[in-house]
This record gives sequence, C-alpha cells and structure tokens, in this order.
Amino acid sequence: MAYSNNDILAFSELFKGNTNAYGVTEVGEIVDGKAQSKSTLIYGEVTPAVINRHLSGSLSIGLSPMQEDGTCFFGAIDIDDYKYDLNDVIAAIEDFNIPLCPCYSKSKKLHLYIFFEEPVASEDVINLLKWYATAFACNKKVEIFPKQKNVSDKNKFYSWINLPYFDSNNEQNHRKYVTKEGLLPIEDALPKMLSKKISYKEHKAWIDEFKYHDAPPCILSGVLLRDIGPGQRNNWLFSCGVYLRLKDENCDLREELTEINASLKQPISENELNNTIIKGFNRKSYFYMCAAMDRCNKIACTQQEYGIESKASTGLDFGDMTQYMTDPPYYEWIVNGQKLTFWSEAEILGQRKFRALCMRQLHIVPRTVDDGRWSKILTRACENITVVHPTIDTGDFTTGSTFFDLTCAFFNTRRKADNATQITMGRVFVDEKQREYVFTAKAFVDFVVNKNDFKQYAPIEIRVRLQQLGAHKEGSYWRIPIDSIPKAEEPEIKIDFRDKEPEVEDF
Repeated sequence: MAYSNNDILAFSELFKGNTNAYGVTEVGEIVDGKAQSKSTLIYGEVTPAVINRHLSGSLSIGLSPMQEDGTCFFGAIDIDDYKYDLNDVIAAIEDFNIPLCPCYSKSKKLHLYIFFEEPVASEDVINLLKWYATAFACNKKVEIFPKQKNVSDKNKFYSWINLPYFDSNNEQNHRKYVTKEGLLPIEDALPKMLSKKISYKEHKAWIDEFKYHDAPPCILSGVLLRDIGPGQRNNWLFSCGVYLRLKDENCDLREELTEINASLKQPISENELNNTIIKGFNRKSYFYMCAAMDRCNKIACTQQEYGIESKASTGLDFGDMTQYMTDPPYYEWIVNGQKLTFWSEAEILGQRKFRALCMRQLHIVPRTVDDGRWSKILTRACENITVVHPTIDTGDFTTGSTFFDLTCAFFNTRRKADNATQITMGRVFVDEKQREYVFTAKAFVDFVVNKNDFKQYAPIEIRVRLQQLGAHKEGSYWRIPIDSIPKAEEPEIKIDFRDKEPEVEDF
C-alpha cells in the first residue's frame, strides 16, 4: 500500500535522524517473550520511498537519532526488561499529560519516543530521557537513544532504534502508538505525536513544573505508576511525607498525603492514613524508610536535592529533646534511638559537636546540612521540648550551685552586724522582726567575686540571681528573706574504729 505524501512527510519529520544510513531488521519467531531478529546496516539515504516501504511492511527500518552535527530531533527509551506493569506507564503518560509517545516494540515491550521542534544536543536529550527512565522505575541498564553524547571521527553511524508503524495497516502488527484503550491507527497517531513535538525548553519546563520532579526515585515512580504493593504502602506513604516536609516544612501533610493515597490503585483506609502515617510525624521522625522500598535507586536518590544524602536531609531519626534547667542548662536529644548530650546551646547550634556525637555513639557521620534546614530541625525539636527544673541545691558542680553555696556562706558564716554602721562596714544584720537579712551590694560582691574569685556571672546577673531568691532593694541596703538561705549543716561522718589494722601477708 502506498501512503500519502503528507503521511510520509509527517513521519519523516517526527523521526528526523541520521539520513545517511539506516538499519534493517528481519523479525523472526518469538522465543521467551522476545522477538528474534537479524539486523543489518544499510548505507544509503533515507528517502520517502524507504519510509513508504517501512510503513507498507516490506522493509522494517531503524534510525539513529543523532545527526552528523551531534544534535537530535527525537530520542527514545527502550523499555525491554521491566519488572512492573507496562500499562501503568501508558496510563501515567495519558493521565499526567507527559510529552512522550508510547509505542509497542516488536516484542510488545515499550518504546517511549520524545520529539523536538528544533535540533537538541545529544547529551541534553540523554539527560531528559534518563529522568523519565528513573521516573518510570526502569532497569538501570535500560537503553536510551541516542546512546552517544557526541560525534566521533571513529563512527560513521551511531546506535539506532527500530521505528514504529512497520506494516502499519496490519491489525496483527502491534508496533504502534498505544493508549489505555488500545492501539492507534497511523492516521490518528501522527497528529497525536506531532502535538507532542515541542521545544527542548518546553520539555524541561514540563519536568520542572511536575510537582514531584525532585522527589527520590521511589516516590517519583510511585506517584506516576500508582501501584504500590500492599506490604509497602505505609512505608512508602511515610517516605512521601518525609519528602514533602523536607521540601516545605509548612506543607499541609494531611491534605497532600490524602491526595497521594487516593491516587493509588490500592489506597489504605483513611483511618490507617491518619492514625498510622500522619500520626507518625508527631514523633518528629523525618527519615526515609529506604529498607522497605523495592524501587530504590540509591545512586539517583543521592543526587536529588531532597534525597537520602542531600543537603536537606541528614537521614536521621530525630526524637525527643529535654532541657535541664541547671545553671547553665544542658540538653539531651534522642537521635536514632540514642541519647546525645549537649552542654550548651552553642554545641547544638553548631553541627560540629552533633556530628562528633553521631560518630561516637551512632557510628555514622551525617553530612552537614545548610543553616536554614538545621534551624528547621531544631525548631521542630524545640516545639515539643520537655523542660526539667532540678532543685537548686548546695554542694553540686554546676555554676549555679557554686553561686548558691557562696551566697549561703555570705549570710551564714560571717559575723553579724549589731547596728547600721557595721552593715556599712560589710557585715550582715539579722532583722528578726521582718525575718530578713540586711546587707549591702558592695559587701556581697566583695565576698563572692573578689574574695572567692567567682567571675562566671556579670554584676547584673548577680543582681537577678539574688532577686530570684527574693532579694529586694530598700534605700541603700538590700534585704533577702532568711528562709531563702538554708542553714549550713555539718555532714555526718561515720568512722569505723577497729581495734587493730588487719594483718596483710607480705609476698
């Protein structure tokens, strides 16, 4: 059958590759689901007559997408070895309006074609198709055409792929554009493929505008294919939540995950989503459930902005934080189930001590995340922080306890004043009627700072600490409740008096 010039021209414009040669394939019988074939390279111009023979069924040809100048007008992904349902790929292309054209191959696998309005560098085409191959969870060794990134003096021709619509009017031939409803005849397929022939910039824009374009591969492919196995749905949905939170701390997690879950072929119940997945984020755990995913592509994942080793993710499970209000305060933070202790805010704000503790106690060294991301992690931890107020007591090792010890010594161990003159001279007066000690600020500072060399507090902090104990200023004197200063107690010492020293054998 002869095809119209318009059909041949449209087909030639779509598959505008290297026209100096073409491959010829003789298809044999199918063995183990794969068509056996013999291919030959023919050096000669790809004329309209050659295209007509292909469409008519007398000559099955293939073309190299890369032209002599290293640019391409089309490219393709040859999905041959695929462990999932190819119908999910076809459905995704239609439902998400992806600018790819799926056609069955001679073995009834899939060729995904991409078309350009203008010549595009081979390397750029390869990079686009690699993203799609990852998005559809293709085998890591999936074939992408063009295969070569640049022209070479060693090659006269480059890797080629068999074209669709061989023997196009033969209803038994399935090498055609395939939709969810079935195969399209060439008169319907050509306009559809031509409508997807767009600029490289538009192709890039489609990817960049797709909501989950920067998600880890297991999440991206799950959103597109929508077929998550029953044993993985919870872990996958939780990982989706981790990605969404890493990307936008303030996202509406319930709304986002509800939408994703509803799109799955087998969604979990609303109750399970709320009480298992979304509720799980109350634990402040933001790490991917990688071990439970069968679509893991770790190499590609680590290259993603929000992947497992990205600057946005530490890959750690951040649990509860506790602040102990000693003087100064210290912090305990549960990370990956282990308690990490920080003795100051500076140790937490700077990630150096955090990473050192992870190495010491978790035996991992997380990468440093940017300041903005680290601030979000700390803010989330502080939102539910537990604050513990230990009793201020004497005889401890903290700065606050030392100050309290010196304060008690100032009021308990010094000679008391009998009159106002002696107060001015530095003694403490006991006002039994008001149940208060009367003293001067100068005498207190001389005792604590100068005599006992306590310099951890600035003068204004000393004032505040005394006020917290109930001190108040009255004229030129200060007063503090007697009951706020405990009396020093002599420690009870137990001595074991023995009649004689035990005998020790001398060796």
